Amino acid sequence: MMRRCCGEMDSSSRASDDSIHSQQRFNKIHQRILPRQQFNSYLGNLFIMVYTIVVHLYAKDDQECIDKLSAKLIEASRVYSKDQETISWFVMQDIKDPRAFTIVERYEQESSQKYHLENPYWKTFDPYVIPLLEKPMDLRRLEELDTSKDVVVPE
Repeated sequence: MMRRCCGEMDSSSRASDDSIHSQQRFNKIHQRILPRQQFNSYLGNLFIMVYTIVVHLYAKDDQECIDKLSAKLIEASRVYSKDQETISWFVMQDIKDPRAFTIVERYEQESSQKYHLENPYWKTFDPYVIPLLEKPMDLRRLEELDTSKDVVVPE
Protein backbone atom coordinates (compact mmCIF):
# COMPACT_ATOMS: atom_id res chain seq x y z
CA MET A 1 0.00 0.00 0.00
CA MET A 2 1.46 3.39 -0.95
CA ARG A 3 1.50 6.00 1.79
CA ARG A 4 2.12 9.72 1.67
CA CYS A 5 3.93 11.64 4.35
CA CYS A 6 2.39 11.69 7.82
CA GLY A 7 1.04 8.15 7.29
CA GLU A 8 -1.79 9.11 4.92
CA MET A 9 -2.68 6.72 2.12
CA ASP A 10 -2.92 8.01 -1.40
CA SER A 11 -6.46 8.11 -2.79
CA SER A 12 -6.12 4.95 -4.92
CA SER A 13 -4.91 2.90 -1.94
CA ARG A 14 -7.63 4.33 0.29
CA ALA A 15 -10.28 3.47 -2.30
CA SER A 16 -8.93 -0.06 -2.62
CA ASP A 17 -8.85 -0.47 1.17
CA ASP A 18 -12.39 0.94 1.48
CA SER A 19 -13.55 -1.49 -1.20
CA ILE A 20 -12.10 -4.46 0.69
CA HIS A 21 -13.74 -3.36 3.95
CA SER A 22 -17.05 -2.74 2.17
CA GLN A 23 -16.95 -6.24 0.69
CA GLN A 24 -16.19 -7.75 4.10
CA ARG A 25 -19.11 -5.85 5.66
CA PHE A 26 -21.36 -6.93 2.76
CA ASN A 27 -20.37 -10.57 3.27
CA LYS A 28 -21.03 -10.46 7.03
CA ILE A 29 -24.43 -8.84 6.58
CA HIS A 30 -25.56 -11.19 3.83
CA GLN A 31 -24.38 -14.28 5.69
CA ARG A 32 -26.88 -13.34 8.39
CA ILE A 33 -29.71 -12.43 6.00
CA LEU A 34 -29.46 -15.03 3.24
CA PRO A 35 -29.72 -18.75 3.84
CA ARG A 36 -26.26 -20.31 3.69
CA GLN A 37 -27.05 -22.01 0.40
CA GLN A 38 -28.02 -18.76 -1.36
CA PHE A 39 -25.03 -16.91 0.12
CA ASN A 40 -22.63 -19.60 -1.06
CA SER A 41 -24.25 -19.58 -4.48
CA TYR A 42 -23.79 -15.82 -4.57
CA LEU A 43 -20.08 -16.23 -3.76
CA GLY A 44 -19.41 -18.16 -6.93
CA ASN A 45 -21.74 -21.12 -6.99
CA LEU A 46 -20.01 -22.71 -4.03
CA PHE A 47 -22.29 -25.23 -2.46
CA ILE A 48 -21.89 -26.85 0.92
CA MET A 49 -23.76 -30.13 1.21
CA VAL A 50 -25.76 -29.48 4.36
CA TYR A 51 -26.31 -32.51 6.58
CA THR A 52 -29.70 -32.43 8.29
CA ILE A 53 -31.30 -34.44 11.06
CA VAL A 54 -35.06 -34.23 11.56
CA VAL A 55 -36.47 -35.64 14.79
CA HIS A 56 -40.18 -36.06 15.52
CA LEU A 57 -41.18 -36.34 19.18
CA TYR A 58 -44.61 -37.08 20.61
CA ALA A 59 -45.28 -36.10 24.23
CA LYS A 60 -47.42 -38.06 26.66
CA ASP A 61 -51.03 -36.89 27.01
CA ASP A 62 -50.26 -34.76 30.05
CA GLN A 63 -49.93 -30.96 30.04
CA GLU A 64 -47.01 -31.10 32.46
CA CYS A 65 -45.10 -33.42 30.08
CA ILE A 66 -45.87 -31.13 27.13
CA ASP A 67 -44.67 -28.06 29.05
CA LYS A 68 -41.49 -29.78 30.25
CA LEU A 69 -40.70 -31.07 26.76
CA SER A 70 -41.29 -27.66 25.22
CA ALA A 71 -39.00 -25.97 27.76
CA LYS A 72 -36.26 -28.59 27.34
CA LEU A 73 -36.36 -28.27 23.53
CA ILE A 74 -36.08 -24.48 23.72
CA GLU A 75 -33.14 -24.81 26.10
CA ALA A 76 -31.51 -27.41 23.83
CA SER A 77 -31.89 -25.17 20.80
CA ARG A 78 -30.11 -22.33 22.60
CA VAL A 79 -27.28 -24.64 23.67
CA TYR A 80 -26.81 -26.61 20.45
CA SER A 81 -27.10 -23.59 18.13
CA LYS A 82 -23.73 -22.48 19.51
CA ASP A 83 -21.95 -25.76 18.66
CA GLN A 84 -19.13 -25.59 16.15
CA GLU A 85 -20.20 -26.39 12.55
CA THR A 86 -23.88 -26.19 13.49
CA ILE A 87 -25.75 -24.09 10.95
CA SER A 88 -29.04 -24.12 12.84
CA TRP A 89 -30.94 -26.11 15.44
CA PHE A 90 -34.68 -25.40 15.28
CA VAL A 91 -37.51 -26.71 17.42
CA MET A 92 -41.16 -26.59 16.42
CA GLN A 93 -44.54 -27.56 17.85
CA ASP A 94 -47.41 -28.73 15.68
CA ILE A 95 -50.16 -26.11 15.39
CA LYS A 96 -52.98 -28.68 15.54
CA ASP A 97 -51.48 -31.22 17.95
CA PRO A 98 -49.58 -29.64 20.86
CA ARG A 99 -48.10 -33.04 21.76
CA ALA A 100 -46.17 -33.23 18.46
CA PHE A 101 -42.75 -31.57 18.23
CA THR A 102 -40.09 -31.49 15.54
CA ILE A 103 -36.38 -30.72 15.76
CA VAL A 104 -34.45 -29.75 12.61
CA GLU A 105 -30.69 -29.89 13.11
CA ARG A 106 -28.54 -28.54 10.25
CA TYR A 107 -24.80 -29.17 10.15
CA GLU A 108 -22.05 -28.20 7.72
CA GLN A 109 -21.34 -31.88 7.08
CA GLU A 110 -22.10 -35.28 8.56
CA SER A 111 -18.90 -35.28 10.65
CA SER A 112 -20.03 -32.02 12.30
CA GLN A 113 -22.28 -34.11 14.56
CA LYS A 114 -19.24 -34.92 16.66
CA TYR A 115 -19.35 -31.42 18.20
CA HIS A 116 -23.01 -31.96 19.03
CA LEU A 117 -22.34 -35.37 20.61
CA GLU A 118 -19.30 -34.06 22.52
CA ASN A 119 -21.32 -31.25 24.08
CA PRO A 120 -21.78 -32.11 27.80
CA TYR A 121 -25.42 -31.04 27.51
CA TRP A 122 -26.10 -33.99 25.18
CA LYS A 123 -25.78 -36.45 28.09
CA THR A 124 -28.63 -34.69 29.92
CA PHE A 125 -31.02 -34.53 26.97
CA ASP A 126 -32.24 -38.13 26.48
CA PRO A 127 -32.59 -38.95 30.21
CA TYR A 128 -34.82 -35.90 30.63
CA VAL A 129 -36.79 -36.15 27.37
CA ILE A 130 -37.45 -39.88 26.93
CA PRO A 131 -39.70 -40.24 30.03
CA LEU A 132 -41.86 -37.39 28.65
CA LEU A 133 -42.56 -39.19 25.36
CA GLU A 134 -45.43 -41.48 24.47
CA LYS A 135 -43.41 -43.23 21.76
CA PRO A 136 -39.75 -43.37 20.68
CA MET A 137 -38.24 -40.47 18.79
CA ASP A 138 -38.44 -40.76 15.00
CA LEU A 139 -35.00 -39.65 13.77
CA ARG A 140 -34.15 -39.18 10.09
CA ARG A 141 -30.80 -38.26 8.57
CA LEU A 142 -30.85 -36.28 5.33
CA GLU A 143 -28.64 -34.35 2.92
CA GLU A 144 -30.12 -31.21 1.43
CA LEU A 145 -30.38 -31.17 -2.33
CA ASP A 146 -28.24 -28.67 -4.24
CA THR A 147 -30.80 -26.12 -5.41
CA SER A 148 -28.14 -23.72 -6.74
CA LYS A 149 -27.86 -25.60 -10.05
CA ASP A 150 -30.26 -25.56 -12.96
CA VAL A 151 -32.37 -28.67 -13.37
CA VAL A 152 -34.56 -30.09 -16.08
CA VAL A 153 -37.69 -31.76 -14.77
CA PRO A 154 -38.59 -34.79 -16.90
CA GLU A 155 -42.05 -34.73 -18.43
